[in-house]
Amino acid sequence: MKITKAITTSLIAVAAIGVYHVVGIQHAHASMSTTKTEDSAALLQYLMLRLPASNIAYPVYVYKTTPTDPTPKQIAYVTGPSQQVFLGKYDGSVNATFTLYYQQNGWFQCSFTFSNQQVSNNDPAHICPGIVINTPATGTGIVNNVTQPVTSNAWPVVMGATAWSAGTAPANPQPTNYNQQRTLTFVNKTPYAAIQIGMVCTVASNPDNTACQNTNTLFPASGIAQGKSLAFNIPASGIISSAFYVSAYQVTSSDAWQQTGGYYTGQQPYATKFEPTWQATAVPDAATGVPSVLPTNIDVSAVDGFNFGVILYPADSTYCTFTIGEGSNILGVGKYGPSNPLAKLVPTSALSLSQLCQNSQTNGWDLTKYPTSLGDTGCVSPCSYLKLEYPEQTGSQYPTIVNQYCCLGQYGASATDCYGPGLGSSSNYVTQLTQNATHVYTFAYGDADGDYACDGMSNFVIEIYSAPSQ
Repeated sequence: MKITKAITTSLIAVAAIGVYHVVGIQHAHASMSTTKTEDSAALLQYLMLRLPASNIAYPVYVYKTTPTDPTPKQIAYVTGPSQQVFLGKYDGSVNATFTLYYQQNGWFQCSFTFSNQQVSNNDPAHICPGIVINTPATGTGIVNNVTQPVTSNAWPVVMGATAWSAGTAPANPQPTNYNQQRTLTFVNKTPYAAIQIGMVCTVASNPDNTACQNTNTLFPASGIAQGKSLAFNIPASGIISSAFYVSAYQVTSSDAWQQTGGYYTGQQPYATKFEPTWQATAVPDAATGVPSVLPTNIDVSAVDGFNFGVILYPADSTYCTFTIGEGSNILGVGKYGPSNPLAKLVPTSALSLSQLCQNSQTNGWDLTKYPTSLGDTGCVSPCSYLKLEYPEQTGSQYPTIVNQYCCLGQYGASATDCYGPGLGSSSNYVTQLTQNATHVYTFAYGDADGDYACDGMSNFVIEIYSAPSQ
């Protein structure tokens, strides 16, 4: 649910792959499931390696060779059986051999080959016992306001819980480097001379963590200049339950700062929010005790409204997981990066954000926000609009219509209670954003079109675009 984001900590899936944080190599870590409204039949299909919980030792090092590149390259470091390694698309394009190693009073290994969408043991001396490709999981979830069957796009590659044969040491096996600096980089791609970023953070969830701030000025007073970027560093301890937003902008360098949609005292929040939770690094894996890191949960939220356009993506290409269909618990996976962003809400020549806001009127409510001097610089959601119209009184409750659009009371007891006519999921605001944005969180139970869980060592980039009047 997403009025204030509740971070799920259930270990359902894992984003992979790799060792160092550089282009083309990702990390193998456990991943928490999030949800996405997508037609599961239209998703790309991926191969997902699952390792046994017993009779082998962790960590496991995964190497890959191909006919055109026979030099073994490490692609994953697996700290426990709950983790998965995504090996590539399941469309016939993967033609490779994978060799796996673990160490237990010597090195042990097994090897298998993919070719023509089939898996087989290629080394009789080092077989992966019982290795097969299983069919994806199926279930039922809410997609586009309709409860329907959904199917995972991850094809599990599994093997028996049998010790592997003795082998030789792999070439230069590397654990994940947990000392590398994680960053969230903001890029000013607006026409404005400068923008400023604000942050809200749950202090109680981040004891003694100075990176957890509640401020309207995250960066120096000059802000982020047009065409420039600034990075926020994530500590090794992580940051639990945080959000960032554009809090102000300068039209020219000589103009006063224009405040907009902030989450600080005295403001009615409607700013586009970027909501990440970073877990601590080098924490022992729950099953094996091997140092590991849980995934980063991240989304772009317009639950309260929006004030600036945004594109969000991992700095380096990586796999991120989600759940297909609200309430289904069915794993989805995709590969995301600069060329395939996680989320996107930007003005176009055909549709400014101001026009999008006007098109999003629900029940005749005017959702645009106006400051004293400039044109409209924001758009409130139906929930935020109704909370302004019907402020909660001490000792009283919101009217039913507020509960319906904010997913409160009887409409917020479970993830599926806010779906249906006249409820948060079916507002024109949600419909317009779903049609004109990519995977933006639009209402309190809109997990199914917003949340991702990505490799816990990933860096992320947020490109900021024009305000709604542009």
